Amino acid sequence: MFIEADADGSGSLDEEEFGKMMLSSGLGLTEREIVRIMRQLDVDHNGKLDFDEFVPIGLQLLEQLCSVVSRRVAQAQGTKQQSEAMGAVLEQMGADDEYDLQGKLVGMFNHYGNL
Repeated sequence: MFIEADADGSGSLDEEEFGKMMLSSGLGLTEREIVRIMRQLDVDHNGKLDFDEFVPIGLQLLEQLCSVVSRRVAQAQGTKQQSEAMGAVLEQMGADDEYDLQGKLVGMFNHYGNL
């Protein structure tokens, strides 16, 4: 998530990179909310989020993303929309199939949990 959002490879997320990531998360945050979140996380007040500053929100995003995915799939259970919803989630996460998605999510949780 962090590495994908770090478009310029600088090792930190500027306001634009963080904003794009948050808008694409599907959480329905406004730009104002995103700016406020970034300012709260930017502990050293340099206008960028280093990985250590990002970890708390990264964990929350993963938890919320899992919740959103579960709701979308449950709401669309047994319909064409289920297939479309799962396809959109897989594409957003860069996963090939449901098993790959599970592996990516478990890997992220394990990685962030071990920091």
